[in-house]
Amino acid sequence: MFIFNLEDIAKKLKIDFDGITKQIEHNGVKGSAREDLLKDYIKNLLPEKYSISSGIIIDNNQTQSKQQDFIIHDSFNCPSFFKTNSNSILPIESVYATIEIKSTLDYHTLEQSAKNIESVRTLNKLPNINNSKNLYDCVYPLGFVFAYSSTYTLEQIQKKLFEINKHIDVRHQISIICILDKGLIFNVQKNNVTDVTLVPSNETLLARSDSNIENSLYSFYLFLLEYLDNVHIQVPSLIEYARKNNAFMVSINIPCELIPDDAVYKEGLIELKYGNAKKMLNLNNKYPNLFNGKMTYEEMFNYLKDDFIPLCKMQAEIANVPYHNKITIYGYEFTPSSFDNFEKYALEYDSNNDYKQRFDKIVDDIYSNYKQEVKEKKL
Repeated sequence: MFIFNLEDIAKKLKIDFDGITKQIEHNGVKGSAREDLLKDYIKNLLPEKYSISSGIIIDNNQTQSKQQDFIIHDSFNCPSFFKTNSNSILPIESVYATIEIKSTLDYHTLEQSAKNIESVRTLNKLPNINNSKNLYDCVYPLGFVFAYSSTYTLEQIQKKLFEINKHIDVRHQISIICILDKGLIFNVQKNNVTDVTLVPSNETLLARSDSNIENSLYSFYLFLLEYLDNVHIQVPSLIEYARKNNAFMVSINIPCELIPDDAVYKEGLIELKYGNAKKMLNLNNKYPNLFNGKMTYEEMFNYLKDDFIPLCKMQAEIANVPYHNKITIYGYEFTPSSFDNFEKYALEYDSNNDYKQRFDKIVDDIYSNYKQEVKEKKL
């Protein structure tokens, strides 16, 4: 029964379109009026849960699409960044699809439409936190072209789109073109040319279906609704948008006595336990001459034996590496293997005389370098 309703809608659309064409002589005004008419018809065909806007689409990198005349989006869960009566700025995560609407499609407007859709498809979406259930969840928003007529045959538009697509990444190409009085252009699977898909890929081919206005509108509507009913868009995280652009400024202050040692600070690849941070901060209290060039041999010995090795390990842990390839202290260089030996000498210093002598020799060398740097006023 529904197909007859769409046939009636298509017939009424033809009457209204022809009426505007006859009544308006100025080509620019005529074109705009006819495109507004097509937009109104599509709006009326869509379920009420879908909102329609024009404007631009933006991602979390602040990259913007070209101007979009017909954006299908979720306004219930997803706010716009800017909104007037005629234009919006929308986060890409909240957009279901865009439709390029043309009263007459020619080679120029086809190429323009392909570029507009590409400018949306290349935007970066935040990772989808929903449990992805189908292909659409990963690739939305798709881009469609809807035109009343064309100055070319459907086959000519099909071949022109094939040439245009050679210069556009397959992931960013048009999903379907509907020219109401000629038919549809879409993709089919290469391994089964009867299997129509809305997602172009390296395994798809461009096909067409020649038809009249009623069947073109009906087929386009069914493809569009099939996609809209199955895609699961996500609510964009505006905090992530703000963080990505250094606009989320919330200072965090906790009194030291309230922070347990197992509390963790994370920033990028850095991960630091507060207990380890306290140890690092306490070094200044334990060795007040550590950085002023006044360390005694005894202070240097105790620092190297008790704190230097744990400190190096802690720094490697913060840097998220198993060990440092090279550690240098006052000109004395440790490799991973010599550092392991140095740790062994320190651990068995009181029980192994050979290790004691080796450890003392390294401390002597480091302290000698330290004194030389102090003398040369490098410290």
